[in-house]
Amino acid sequence: MALLETMAMGLPSVVTSAGAMAEAVRDGVDGLVVPPGDAQALADALDTLARDTALRGRMGAAAAKRWQSLYGVENMVDKLMVLYAELGR
Repeated sequence: MALLETMAMGLPSVVTSAGAMAEAVRDGVDGLVVPPGDAQALADALDTLARDTALRGRMGAAAAKRWQSLYGVENMVDKLMVLYAELGR
């Protein structure tokens, strides 16, 4: 949930490519994806975001847009309506 909360707040994230995190974050678009267990890659990614204000802003805006399109209220209501329609058949 923390990842989705950061995306909703318009913040870029650094995640590993293990599990579902890398499905939510597009590397170089709305955050950075690093290999699991690679401490240097993690440090480099965090350093990149810490130093580059413009990059943080672009990725943060993209993260918020992605969150809205995937998990925003309108999208969730639409999905529920489709589900209810299918269940009612």
